[in-house]
Amino acid sequence: MTSPTSQELRKLQEPAYWLIFALPWPDSRQDAATAEAAYVVAPPLVPRSQVSENAEGVFAVAHFHVKENPGRRGVWFSDLTRWLAERDNSWQGVEVDWEAALREIQELPTFGMFLEVSRRGYLFLLDGSPEGATVTYPGGEREHLTAREREAVHADFENKITRDWARYIEEMAARGMIHLH
Repeated sequence: MTSPTSQELRKLQEPAYWLIFALPWPDSRQDAATAEAAYVVAPPLVPRSQVSENAEGVFAVAHFHVKENPGRRGVWFSDLTRWLAERDNSWQGVEVDWEAALREIQELPTFGMFLEVSRRGYLFLLDGSPEGATVTYPGGEREHLTAREREAVHADFENKITRDWARYIEEMAARGMIHLH
């Protein structure tokens, strides 16, 4: 095993895309404005021999979604759910147990990181409905989450992940945790 070259390291730092999905909001952070409540993985970096059919199914849907949406590097799991619905399909229709897949993906022995998100960003990250969610607040006020704001939140996530992922890979390499065969 050898340490990665700078070119190999760059490939790890700049994958074609990332899959981002929401985790439960931590009980210890119920009143906090932000929490580590999302997980990020780079499907192009995951050896397919390490995953089950369910995780492979999620990665396959992500791959096709990215092919139809070139330039988008931050793919939310809710984007995939929405994308399937727009095609009159669902996770059940493609025979993927998405809950099992997301649990597995988070535990894979591959590059992945937790992401701190705002409560508002978290609402968008969770929303896979084609028409966008309507939020009802404790006082009874209602608000529709707009497509324009969803795109802005998407861009913010992607910028943060682009920056943080590169640092994460660099740190892993500096600690000697990246070896190539």
